Amino acid sequence: MGYLGWDSRYLSSVPHLDGVEWTEQGHPLSMTWRETEEDEPFLIQTASGESVVQSVFSGVASSDKPTRIIFDLPFQLINEDSFRRLKMAAAKGAVVNFVPHIWEMEHFSDAGIGDIYSLCHPVAWTVAAGVSSGTHPAVFYKDGVIDTDCASLGGTLSQTLTVAEAGDIAVWYIPVFKVMVKGLQFEFQDVNGVTCSFSLEEVRRYA
Repeated sequence: MGYLGWDSRYLSSVPHLDGVEWTEQGHPLSMTWRETEEDEPFLIQTASGESVVQSVFSGVASSDKPTRIIFDLPFQLINEDSFRRLKMAAAKGAVVNFVPHIWEMEHFSDAGIGDIYSLCHPVAWTVAAGVSSGTHPAVFYKDGVIDTDCASLGGTLSQTLTVAEAGDIAVWYIPVFKVMVKGLQFEFQDVNGVTCSFSLEEVRRYA
């Protein structure tokens, strides 16, 4: 059962962070997410002491409106292991996988036969348990109409889109977001009532 309909796969399962389901890590109390503004870069510190500034990926191989997502979550720590796992994901100081079971749509105008594009986000097939091309198949559109033969996904984490039929191509798919865990803030409310609010900020695609 999904949030958008009885058979919808949108938000149909618990999120995965750094390879672990929420039910094993703790309980999300809610989740908000937004697209970053075009002029909203992301500063990444490196081991060498230098910083890398990233912005939304764009170029001839990108979709018409590339996106980068920031998630905000309050999170209930249900035991010490859940606390350790969350801190581990943050302490890595590096990109971890996040599969919140939301879906994304990308659009490619005036695509020609044989054209190759790159999705903004990798596809979550095989990354999260129970997510595969069979259980969560991508849906392709040509000129606004579903067309299963107009394009296909392949390459590293199925992030490469190859066009088979000319037209305006769109794809609806379940992504895995490459994120950094940032801004952990803890609050103690009552017995067994420790919550942590934090952000998951997406890093530019890794295709």
